[in-house]
Amino acid sequence: PNQIPVIVHVNYEAFEKVLGEENAILGSLFDHYDRILMPSFTYQTMVVPKAGPSNNGLNYEDVAHDQAATEIFHLDMPVSPSIGVVEEAFRQHEETIRSQHPVYSFSARNMPNTLSKQTLENPLAPIAFLAKKGAWVLLIGADQKDNFSIHLAEDLAGLRPFIRWALTMTGIKELNSMPGCANGFENIRPHIHSLCR
Repeated sequence: PNQIPVIVHVNYEAFEKVLGEENAILGSLFDHYDRILMPSFTYQTMVVPKAGPSNNGLNYEDVAHDQAATEIFHLDMPVSPSIGVVEEAFRQHEETIRSQHPVYSFSARNMPNTLSKQTLENPLAPIAFLAKKGAWVLLIGADQKDNFSIHLAEDLAGLRPFIRWALTMTGIKELNSMPGCANGFENIRPHIHSLCR
């Protein structure tokens, strides 16, 4: 397998049918890449107070009341459904381990040092570490709005992060370095055309 580390995002819904389903995609990845990182994000742990800092990308009154289904983060928690079934299958695989961020955890195969870089204060640390290693971003049925690595570019450009909150085993944690919305990421496509294949 290729030794270049890959950060993989899969939009399984983009395919009409996959023979062997998500495990077939994982099998193909394992055949071609030795070191793989995937998001294992858990948005279901997030809570919103009734009031909070201004200019924080939140309307507190709109979201604070609708949190009855919020869950406490634990390492065996399934990834959020919006992340995808392939990422969940990868998280469950016997060869992977997971980081402990209560919202932006990653699962990895053969990359324990990468995961150890992540902290509550620096959720993007695994991406930054892999960027220095020349990692590739592999988008399978996905587009640039799914490319979480672009948040690192925002961070390096000095974009102010947001504050969010999550339920953990030791109570609610304030997370001060959270990235924002990715809806505009498709705008990068013409600027990186020469780098993509």
